[in-house]
Amino acid sequence: MKPTRNNRGVAHENGANEIAHGQLKRSIADALLLRGSKDIDGLGDYRRWLAEIVGRISARRRQVI
Repeated sequence: MKPTRNNRGVAHENGANEIAHGQLKRSIADALLLRGSKDIDGLGDYRRWLAEIVGRISARRRQVI
């Protein structure tokens, strides 16, 4: 596999990755707002909470495909 780079000035080349990343960030921000607090008891709880968010996003994608 040969690594490649985006061409300077061609912003659309990395769009698919950026869209997914932006969606995840928005989903996490929304979940924090709904939760009402950014305080999480520990790393394990945080990982479970993130896994739940990612699972919901993945489930929606599976329904579309």
